[in-house]
Amino acid sequence: MAGMKRSDRQGILLLCLVVLFLTLAGCKKEDQSSATPGGIKSSDIFGETPDPAISRTLQAEAAMTAVWLLTLTPESLPSGGPSPTFEAPSAVGTPLADRGGICPIPPGYVLQDREGFCLATPVPWVVFNIDGGMAGFLKTTPGQAVGLKPDWAYSTAECVLLVYISMEDGVAAHLDTRRRPFVGNEEVEVSPIQAYALEEIGLLGFTWSYEDGGSGAVYADMVGPGRLLHISFDGSNCPLDSMLPVLETLRIN
Repeated sequence: MAGMKRSDRQGILLLCLVVLFLTLAGCKKEDQSSATPGGIKSSDIFGETPDPAISRTLQAEAAMTAVWLLTLTPESLPSGGPSPTFEAPSAVGTPLADRGGICPIPPGYVLQDREGFCLATPVPWVVFNIDGGMAGFLKTTPGQAVGLKPDWAYSTAECVLLVYISMEDGVAAHLDTRRRPFVGNEEVEVSPIQAYALEEIGLLGFTWSYEDGGSGAVYADMVGPGRLLHISFDGSNCPLDSMLPVLETLRIN
C-alpha cells in the first residue's frame, strides 16, 4: 500500500466500501447523508430523517457505519510528516467535570436525562435513540448518549447534535482519531486541536468546514476516571450559536 498512488488507494477503498455496503445493507435504501471518505460527520452516523416527528432508532445503520469507519485510511500530511501533536493549553472556561448539579430547564425546554449527564432541549427538537452496534462502537451505552435534531432542520444532514460519555483514557487520542480523516482532504479546512470556550464551558476540540458549506465541530473533556464526554455537531445549517443555548444547560452528575 505504501508504494501505491493515492488514486489507486482511493479506488481500492471505494471498492471495499461498496462491497461492505452491499453485504451489510442488502436491499436497504441508499443512505442520503452524503458520507464522504474525507471525514467523519455526525450526519453520516444518523442518516436522513424523513419524518421529523418520529424518534429514530439506530441499529442496521450502526453496523454499516462502524465497518465503514474502520476501512478509512488516514491521508498523509502534504509534508509527509507525522500527525500534529499539541500540549494541552490552559483552560479557558469551567471544565465539564466541575459543572455539576441540576440541569436548568428554560421555558419551552424539556429535560434530557442520561447516565452521567443531563441537558435541556427545546420541545420541538427530535431525540434519537442510540443503541445496538452504534453504542458499542462509540464505547458507550444507550443510557449514556443522546442524539438531537433541531426543529429547523429538515434532516440530520442539515443539523444534528451528538453528546455521549465513553470509556476512554484521554482527550488527545479521542480528538486526534476524529481529526485525522479530515487531514489531507483539499475540500475541507480543519483547525488544530485547541482550547475552546463554549459560553462558560472550557474544553478541547477542533472545527472543520467544507467548500460546499457543510461545517461542524468535535469537542471533548474528561468528566471522571476513564470517562470522556464527547460533543459534536455538523450539517449544512448547524452553526455553533444555535447549539450554545442547549450546551449551556449541560450538567455532569
